Amino acid sequence: MFEPMRWLVLTSALFGVAGCSGNGDRPPYASSKAVGGASSYQVSSGGNRCGAPTPDAGLCGNQSLPTVQERPNLYFIIDASGSMGDLFTGAQTTKYLAAVEAITGVLEQIGHRVSYGVALYPVNDNSDCGLPGSEVFPTQAGDSVTCSINGKRGDVLTRLHEYLSYSVVPGGGTPLSATLRALEPTLTSLSGKTAVILATDGAPNCNLDAKCGPELCEPNLNGATLFGTTIACDASFNCCDPKNVVNGGLNCVDSVASSAALAELHDHGISTYVIGLPGGDSTLGSVLEGLAISGGTARATPPSYYEADDPQTLANTLRAIATQIAVSCTITLDNTPPNWGQVNVYLDTQQVPQSTQDGWQQIDANTLEIIGTYCTQLQSGNVYQVQVTAGCVTYVN
Repeated sequence: MFEPMRWLVLTSALFGVAGCSGNGDRPPYASSKAVGGASSYQVSSGGNRCGAPTPDAGLCGNQSLPTVQERPNLYFIIDASGSMGDLFTGAQTTKYLAAVEAITGVLEQIGHRVSYGVALYPVNDNSDCGLPGSEVFPTQAGDSVTCSINGKRGDVLTRLHEYLSYSVVPGGGTPLSATLRALEPTLTSLSGKTAVILATDGAPNCNLDAKCGPELCEPNLNGATLFGTTIACDASFNCCDPKNVVNGGLNCVDSVASSAALAELHDHGISTYVIGLPGGDSTLGSVLEGLAISGGTARATPPSYYEADDPQTLANTLRAIATQIAVSCTITLDNTPPNWGQVNVYLDTQQVPQSTQDGWQQIDANTLEIIGTYCTQLQSGNVYQVQVTAGCVTYVN
């Protein structure tokens, strides 16, 4: 949202608002054939930042069976308006930097499973609204699983973190609808499944074509007085009416156009998860409700969007959403195993029993499914990869 009332300017005529034993050699970490996503079939090795792959121990069998990894696109759209430069209440970090660290933390854990990209809005040009947002990090495959296993940031994630941390100064308003419209061709051109995570602390504004009454006019909602005058923005004087204030529509809560843009993305199969950070807009909650519904991700219990009132909650929320998108308990193998009676499955190096209740089961010639508590463990985001081996008798529970 805007910095408080910085945009109100008096003019001459109008007012401006601007483990088991096995046979033969034990396989290394099973490789994955990546499919989908916008970054071809290559996964960054992470460069020399991540160290050597960690050798496995206790895997049963002499052949690793590569899995076909469906690599979804995880696209972050982050509010970088002026108010995102404010400190989180009770924290020593700004809302913007907390978002950067939360995103980085999630991608350190699951970046090897996804392709990811980032857009920020607005583009801060030191004006009250700023320019509509734009992509600052094109969607690309994350670093190798070796980086996650060794607790390192690879080349891709390092580039992203350094840019977001040191090249961006929050400023301006919240031109969400214009940003979504500008990003739509980019998002819809990505191959494979795409999901957007939108994080904001303010209701959208900065749409000159927006029209609203005092009940959706930010200066009126904030009880503002026009700069240099005693004229109050109240029920009798709508500070968003262009008859009263130059470019008054810029200060309307732009909920209708923003919801429509998210609904259009959803029609293209792109869902948007909405995270609300603490903000001063009295309409923020109701607006985010509408955005979550239009984005196709309304939660079963209120609120429909995700609330994050502190840095840790923000980090936990991002992690929960991202793992939901990135991790599946259905595993497809690149080739049919020579003998399903000699297949074993591991979550990293933890052996999973074959079981119809709690473990893994075969679905078809090339597919298995992790079920029960093991699926829950996989979806927690604490498992780096599923490894499938052949060559020794299947461990059955």
